[in-house]
Amino acid sequence: MHTEYFAWGLKMTVIGMGLVFAMLGVLWALLTIILMLDKPEEEEEESSAASASEEAEADEPASQPASTGLPADLVAAITAAVVKHKAALLGGSAPIMRTTWSGSQQSNWVIAGRARQTNTWTPRGK
Repeated sequence: MHTEYFAWGLKMTVIGMGLVFAMLGVLWALLTIILMLDKPEEEEEESSAASASEEAEADEPASQPASTGLPADLVAAITAAVVKHKAALLGGSAPIMRTTWSGSQQSNWVIAGRARQTNTWTPRGK
């Protein structure tokens, strides 16, 4: 009797996993076909964009950087502002913006909350 349940469970497992992997294969094939159909349009756009950027570089004056098209003094001001902003970042910001390792410093808010949680416990009988 237990072997019948085991055989039925094994059969359902094989059918279920087979369906999952079959659908993954179908999705993979569809995505591959879509990428193959979409590729020629990207190559045409890249070649036209490259020729347009070459023409734009030839028309720009020498005082402006070719990569941004902005005056050099404006680029210097933006760079100085970014450097000043990075120096003023706080340690409690998002992980990508932190200047210290996570866990090396805790904010006063966290310390006070943990102290309040742990100091409320009193032993029984007192």
